[in-house]
This record gives sequence, C-alpha cells and structure tokens, in this order.
Amino acid sequence: VKPDYKIYWGDPHVHSSLSDGLGTLEECYEYARYDADLDFAVVTDHDTMITDEKWELIKRAASDFYEPGKFVTFSGYEYSERKYGGDKNVYYFTDDQPIFRCIDEGSKTPIELWNNLRGRKALTIPHHTTHKYMRTNWDYHDPHFQRLVEIYSEWGNSEYPGNPRPLCLNHLHEERAPPKGTTVQDGLARGYRLGFVAGSDNHSGQPGYCDQMGNFSRRRAYHGGLTAIYAESLTREALWEALYNRRCYATTGARIIVEFFMDKHMMGEEYSTNEPPEINVRVLGTSSIEKVEVVRSNKEIFVKEGNGSQVCFHFVDENIMPGFNYYYIRVTQEDGEMAWSSPIWVHYLHKEDVK
Repeated sequence: VKPDYKIYWGDPHVHSSLSDGLGTLEECYEYARYDADLDFAVVTDHDTMITDEKWELIKRAASDFYEPGKFVTFSGYEYSERKYGGDKNVYYFTDDQPIFRCIDEGSKTPIELWNNLRGRKALTIPHHTTHKYMRTNWDYHDPHFQRLVEIYSEWGNSEYPGNPRPLCLNHLHEERAPPKGTTVQDGLARGYRLGFVAGSDNHSGQPGYCDQMGNFSRRRAYHGGLTAIYAESLTREALWEALYNRRCYATTGARIIVEFFMDKHMMGEEYSTNEPPEINVRVLGTSSIEKVEVVRSNKEIFVKEGNGSQVCFHFVDENIMPGFNYYYIRVTQEDGEMAWSSPIWVHYLHKEDVK
C-alpha cells in the first residue's frame, strides 16, 4: 500500500429510532465509536419516516459527533424508492443540505433525485440489489453520484446468482434466486464503474456489530458488513475523496486486510495498457484463508488456495482480451467470512493496435 494511506473501518448503513430502528442518534454513534471501535459511521434513516424536524436532528448529530482524527460521520438518509430504481442511501459531504424524499413532488424517481443533487457534494449507493421487493433496477444509473454499490449487508450477498450467503427475505436462507439482472455483477457488466462497500443495515442501534434486521430488529440474519477505506487521514475530506475514487473494499464484518494492485494502480482506478496486466495481491485474514480469487469481467480466472491466514501472489493475465476489462479480488476464509476489493478497470490494446 502506498505509505500515505491508512485503512479506516466503518458502517455506512445504520438506522435509529427516528425511523424504524432502535436507539437514539446519540446511542448509535456512541456504540459505533466506543463499542464497535469503528472509525466512521453514518445514520441513514428512511426518508419516508423523516420529517423536516427529524432531518435537522440527523444533520446536527452528524455534525456533533464528527471529530477529525478520531471519528468521522456524514449526514445521510435512505431513499426508500421501490417503484423505479430501488433503495439507495444518500450521503452528503456537509451538514447543511436538504432532504429529497421519494414521496415528495419533484424527487419521486432516481432521475429526479439526481437532478436535485446536481451541484451538491453527494453520493448515492444502492443496497440489497437482489432483494425481491426492494431490488435495484440498473436501467437507472448516474456515473457521477452512483460510484459505489453495497455488495453485502445483514440481508446477505448480492454479488451473483448462487453466491455464498444469499440474500434473505424474512429470515436466513429464505431467498436464493435473485431477480434477473439485479446482481452487482449485472451492474458491472453494463459498464458501470462501481466500487464496493458493505454495511449492516442494522435496526438495533448497534452499528458495526449486529445480526438483527427488519423493522425494530425483529429478525436475526447474517452478521453486518463493514467498509474499509484507504485514505490519507481520518477526516471527512480524506474519506470522501477515497469513496468518490472507489479506494475502498467490503467485508462480511471481519477486518480482513486486502491489498490489490494492477501495474501499480490501486483498487478503484482505471487505466490503459498495451501489455498483459500484472496483478499483485496480499491478504491478511482474521482466520485461515480458504482461497483468494481473481475475477475478470465476472469470470474467475485465477485461484490461490490458502495455507494459513496470509496469502500473497503475483499473476500476469496473458489471456486478457482487447477492450475494457475489470478485475476484483474475492477472499473467502475457512470460517465463512469474506471480502471483496473494489474493481480496477483496464483498457487493453494489443501492441499492434497502438499507433
């Protein structure tokens, strides 16, 4: 890793008693910082349940609990729209922005939402993309605001059909077959440049360490996920810059260290080359590693079997096809915990095609 970057851990998807969760805003942030030992967290209550007064409380709490160098917050909410594009979280860089609800005139569709966000420093991140009722419709996309996708949460994993920890509906393992065209890989296959994050989507007031889902945490599910961010410092400016540039990765909750470079380019970057790309990976697990896979354009092209809690390897992809390709790393531990790096996009040209 470049020496000016450190890894910061957080939960960007938290609900409180202001919508359908448990715990006050203060309790959520205090739990995140002092009990779960997180570096950052964001309360993202449902927009349909947030009054203007509650929105002011959310922004004030984000401002009050932000302490540069110690703990980072952002103002955010869940845009709970399920007719057009599906649920997504809205994040603001500053604490002085308005809320655009999916039930309000002028912001009822993703396109209207993004139009309202023009000129504002904001990100929108879709989640549980393969859910039967709250799924993502990849026909709606904005490359400026929608630069990340939540690949995993307490609901489960939305990477591809048949993946481990399939998305659940009301309890563990209820739903296994995702609706067609809704997976994270489906979004990538459309050419979208999507980095990966994970969160809990917890409603228990316990960000970063929880396994209770649904309204007021009435059901147990998978353990909540975490997002790891490579950033220069623990400040809003540094974390936002890293998220915008997709310099982040997702885990199922275990603090697995993932380093992923291609020709000295980090996860989240895009570059061109006329040489077969050189891939370098280092993984430090929290238990014994079962395997580390290199995924190119949704196909596993290389597997390194684990032998202990550390895996390092160097790999040159001699079989890359001309044009745009994207690569990411998938880690699976023997205890079932997983991690996914954000992709790196490579535009490959044969030497004879370069003039």
